[in-house]
Amino acid sequence: MSGEKTVFIQDLVEGQSATRIPFLVRSCLRQVTSKGQPYLKLSLVDRTGQIEGVAWENPDQLKLSLLDGSLAAVTFRVGSYNNSLQLTVSSAKSLDWADYDLGDFVTASRRSREEMERELREIIKGLQDPHYRSLVDAALAHPKTRDFWTIPAAKAFHHAYQRGLLEHTLSVAQLAVLVARHYGQVLNGDLLVAGAILHDVGKCWEFTPGPVTDYSTSGRLLGHLHMGAMFLGEVAAGLSDFPEDKLLLLRHLLVSHHGVPEFGSCPVPQILEGIALHQLDDLDGKLNGVGAFIQRDLRAQNKSSGWTVLNRLLNNYFLASPGVPLWGEGPTAADEGLVVPEPASYAQTGPPVDSGPVSAPAAFPRPEPPSYAQPGPPVDSGPVSAPASFPRPASPSYAQTGPFADFRPTPVREYPWEGAWSEPDPLDQDFSTPASPEALADQVKATPAVPAREPKPEPGPKANSPGPGKGSLF
Repeated sequence: MSGEKTVFIQDLVEGQSATRIPFLVRSCLRQVTSKGQPYLKLSLVDRTGQIEGVAWENPDQLKLSLLDGSLAAVTFRVGSYNNSLQLTVSSAKSLDWADYDLGDFVTASRRSREEMERELREIIKGLQDPHYRSLVDAALAHPKTRDFWTIPAAKAFHHAYQRGLLEHTLSVAQLAVLVARHYGQVLNGDLLVAGAILHDVGKCWEFTPGPVTDYSTSGRLLGHLHMGAMFLGEVAAGLSDFPEDKLLLLRHLLVSHHGVPEFGSCPVPQILEGIALHQLDDLDGKLNGVGAFIQRDLRAQNKSSGWTVLNRLLNNYFLASPGVPLWGEGPTAADEGLVVPEPASYAQTGPPVDSGPVSAPAAFPRPEPPSYAQPGPPVDSGPVSAPASFPRPASPSYAQTGPFADFRPTPVREYPWEGAWSEPDPLDQDFSTPASPEALADQVKATPAVPAREPKPEPGPKANSPGPGKGSLF
């Protein structure tokens, strides 16, 4: 590589000038002012951030060197517009990607693919249902999902960086494991965890490949929810006797996980696992997206108050939490030379214990809370030897017994407000036997008479009263 990037966006200050600095061109639009003057509106990025720019001189000629998704050497001066830094570009020249390190121009997850893939594979091994486990394995091994491990999760808002889809999927799957364990009496944990792993698989075809993320034609026309559900049908067809009812439930999770039609879901979640998956996906996306927005805004504005500008997507201002590093800031564990323990499997409960490097013990104690695949109270049968994969319970799973096999509603008579009213409710009276004429007559006599109203006198004509059309409303 003959090229080297020495100036990054995070280092720019107002008033600075620079010559032939390479940037990735996210977008370049030709626009016209109200006076008819053409200019270019630019969005330039590198691995430290994004900055907007304008080009007033020779816009049509510069446009040839500033194509979307290209690499260009830019000469500019740093100014300010609407309280944000902005570049005024005077010249640009196209560059060859082969001469530069792509890692200088695209942001990526701070975690490696190998580390995250290993953790995700461990979660897949923990699936008790062989049908869901085989479908997940086949889907992630399919040639159509080869980009699953490297692409961003979104174009702009959350996890919008290389390996972002893998990071987001792993995070939602880990949350699903916790929720499945907590609500194991009423949730099909295997269905929820499988849906969490595959919920965004359609993004493998929703975006175009390349350093700049944009929507593909099929992504715009169909969207990743429906493409993912269609893909699951294709994968299930290649498996022997995959149950149609299980495929139907899993596809429902994919097409409904955005929760509401305004976010792209045609059907809203109509099973408990769908409700849970939507909430977990929304939680992880918003925490990542808003955290990244706070970090970018406070760095760009150089603020000390902690408040951001208005986030137009969410129509809200945000305050950085005091004492908490901004999203993605601070050294990684590798930077500090720390040992990162393996993630605890969802067969283990309890808070994490800082005991140095974690090695696999000879046996794991059985957790007191029931496993999400085992309905009913926990059974204390002693320690369980650690096998190559997590043990399959002998008791029938949720998928075999139905969602509410062990769930009984609270009897009505146990409601706390039972008997709170001292007076009888008229609706509780027995109307099945008609009252006798004598009883009806007694009720009429006991009813107080309503005084008759005196008739109002008819109004007479008023003096100087206007007729129709003379001061009347009609």
